[in-house]
Amino acid sequence: MSTEMILGAIGTLLGVANFVYWAWLSKREKVAVVIHPGYVGFVHKGEEAIGPGQKLTTVNKHSLHIYVSCALVLTSGETELEVMEVEIQLHKETCEELRKYFQIPTHNRFYLYKYELDSNGYRNLGTVLQPKKPVDFTEDRLFECTAEFEEEYDKIKNGSHPEFIQPLLDELETKYQICWTRYDGKELCWKFPKKWWRNLGKRLWG
Repeated sequence: MSTEMILGAIGTLLGVANFVYWAWLSKREKVAVVIHPGYVGFVHKGEEAIGPGQKLTTVNKHSLHIYVSCALVLTSGETELEVMEVEIQLHKETCEELRKYFQIPTHNRFYLYKYELDSNGYRNLGTVLQPKKPVDFTEDRLFECTAEFEEEYDKIKNGSHPEFIQPLLDELETKYQICWTRYDGKELCWKFPKKWWRNLGKRLWG
């Protein structure tokens, strides 16, 4: 067999292998996450704010308000993909410092929901992603202040913004993970750096 024939056979095999690989790749489920800008802020006692369940509520105590929103998109794959749950994981060290001021749970995480209600008015936590159709998940949380916060807050002018916690709020707003659990129980997480916009549309395998 001549060199030309050998090279031709190798080229053909490589071409077939490349075709098979890309055909397989195009059918593999792939998910993109799009992060909408979140919000971490302070709410004065007596003011109204959105709380769990997307309901407007009057705040009984000074509170920490956290709002998170994202969209999941099935960008490739021919089948639907079931999402079991979506969560935000807050930055552990920042939460530990803020916990002396606000009643933040020790697990540092809470669910995001797709707010579509069924006939009984219940929220459906799980959902199914369909190709090229983004699904939004969002949640607001209010965490009431502690007695230690009230003591510190009483030292400053009444009604002013508590600047002594602002660096921690800024840090909490930019350091977090969003995790989702798919149909087989596998959890996938996205961790966002301070410049979160660099990760908009980041794609991971579904």
